[in-house]
Amino acid sequence: MSVGHFSIVVKPPFLPVQGFVRLRSGSLTLGTLELSNGRASWVTTALPAGQNTVTATYVPPNGNYLASSASLTQRVQEDGIGSIAVLAAAGCIILAIAVSFDRMFGRCSLCYITDRTQFPGDERARRDALVCKIVEAAQANVDYIQLREKDLISCELESLARIAAGLISQLRTENPQLRTKLLINSRTDIALAVGADGVHLRSVDIAVADVRRIVGRFTIRGPLSTTNFLSSVACHTPADVVRAASDGADLAVFAPVFEKKDRPQTQPTGVEILRKACASPIPVLALGGITLENAAACLAAGAAGIAAIRLFQENRVEDIVRALRET
Repeated sequence: MSVGHFSIVVKPPFLPVQGFVRLRSGSLTLGTLELSNGRASWVTTALPAGQNTVTATYVPPNGNYLASSASLTQRVQEDGIGSIAVLAAAGCIILAIAVSFDRMFGRCSLCYITDRTQFPGDERARRDALVCKIVEAAQANVDYIQLREKDLISCELESLARIAAGLISQLRTENPQLRTKLLINSRTDIALAVGADGVHLRSVDIAVADVRRIVGRFTIRGPLSTTNFLSSVACHTPADVVRAASDGADLAVFAPVFEKKDRPQTQPTGVEILRKACASPIPVLALGGITLENAAACLAAGAAGIAAIRLFQENRVEDIVRALRET
């Protein structure tokens, strides 16, 4: 494993948790995080040479380490974002430990954002074309597919999301190397109902903390947990990204970086603002006017990857994935 910088994010699942989390890798102390007010905390560090494990130890605020501490050691895998473990004591989940290290491995994360209205034909033809593109994107192993059909009413979106979730699940079963995760735009309820991997939240949607609470209640009757249900957040300023990280989001989609063909009146942020946004401990995907020509500038600015609609929908996804992951 290459030695490189990555972030460890500690997120209380539903309830405010007090205390500390001590992080170690081998004999090296990575840092100590203080937990307060149910907010996420993080440390950005590097694995020492020859090490690929992280040990997290929870210590309650009273400092009674022997009586009520809990510890875990987890091997760091090349799985992109996601929870590495759940820390529990006395049979209760205390918090989730997540690691963000896409850039540590030099791998470009990719998110295909859907828009069936760009396909030709009537509504049925457009939906069929979208389903085919979703399958194509999953087979090409994009990291995320964000189902963004904002004009559909709830029952129509639920039906389409269920088809997408079923197809992606089938592909992952047939090929365990595929890692595509399905995110539903705005609708946490539909994401949970169809078994999607997470939700993408706009600024007008519910907060990440509310998503965790909803998922927590939902999982009383099901196998999901807040440790594997992802929250992606739309961000437009570096402050938005800091807020998303503090709220416990897993991923930030930062836009618009470049001028968009269909919205020339929208002021792009540019690469330097993107660079400031990427100082956050959570992965940041660049969105807005992304092309094969300018994607490298986004990665050089610190982005974990890119998100796009037209780039994927107007080209063979496999070709785009190959080109970007060689960037």
